[in-house]
Amino acid sequence: MGMVAILHGVKPKFLEECLTNDETVHTLEADFSGQNPDCLDLDKSWGGLTYLLGGNETGFSSDEPTSQAITNQQVINEEDILGYTPAFYLTCEQVAQIANALGELSHDTLKSRYHPNAMTDIYPCGWSDDDIEYLLGYFDELRQFYQTQSQKGHAIISYIF
Repeated sequence: MGMVAILHGVKPKFLEECLTNDETVHTLEADFSGQNPDCLDLDKSWGGLTYLLGGNETGFSSDEPTSQAITNQQVINEEDILGYTPAFYLTCEQVAQIANALGELSHDTLKSRYHPNAMTDIYPCGWSDDDIEYLLGYFDELRQFYQTQSQKGHAIISYIF
């Protein structure tokens, strides 16, 4: 399967429980069927997407808010690894801010940021000119997921699995 990013929209109370008892996060179940509107599987697009959203040359987040949509500096427990990373989180206020920022990004803007030759260290490595369409498809899913979670007043918990 490789390393895939999973995002969960959760009620703020659930996030609070996770922050006081880090075992709670293990009750989240990834949905790979695409049927659960509160779970998003970004497949292997996460590094390339993060880069296009303002992330750094390794495909991880920077100070740019949109780059923090998948991974960020806020973790539930640094020692508790879910797959390949700890669980990252965003509060419902941060979700609303990022949802608005993602809503303002166009495909043309993202295409202008796509430089396969500069992305050699970004998972899954070996990006080509054709891969921009793959990333834009997942960007559209990510943007819609954030809109839905923001409307529900949800926080988001994510990890690389």
